[in-house]
Amino acid sequence: MSFDIYVLVPAASWPTARQLDDALVATACPVRMGPRPSPAWEAPLAPVPAEPIRFIVENPAQAAALGRTVGEQVEIPHNIAMPVVLDGAVLDPDFGIEVVTDAHALNAQLGSFQDGPVAELGDLLVWFSHHSDQRNYNAAMYILSTLITNFAGHGFEMQGMSHGRESFACELLDSLYPDPVENPFG
Repeated sequence: MSFDIYVLVPAASWPTARQLDDALVATACPVRMGPRPSPAWEAPLAPVPAEPIRFIVENPAQAAALGRTVGEQVEIPHNIAMPVVLDGAVLDPDFGIEVVTDAHALNAQLGSFQDGPVAELGDLLVWFSHHSDQRNYNAAMYILSTLITNFAGHGFEMQGMSHGRESFACELLDSLYPDPVENPFG
């Protein structure tokens, strides 16, 4: 089972990788932004392109859908990774970052939230898809809560119809998994 958590951040307060890293340090979060080339460190935060996903097309239906032949190698860009460091290990939580280009459509989706976030053209929407990796989840919750509390973000998740600013950031931190090493059930 998976679910998505979103944070809408106003364009005017969108951080650079360095600013987000500094905020993580200032709030004593045990996560840091992962390795980034120098220009990307000072630029507005964006996913770091990872190695492309490469595979051989073996299924005829898949080959037809991709416009390829069976046995051909396919390369798909993989630019959704946002490497972070948690407890000395580099992790790649499954983040997406997109610029809001249709604020009306997004606001229609968010209309179910009373006093919810209001998107404007150019704002940024960050989402995290949680599948099962506890360490990636924990790293993502620290980052999302910091985007909310330090950069005027508004968090929400559609499954439970929960949303908010500081209270939502606290919910995210309250949902952290215990240390997998210490977790007797993990």
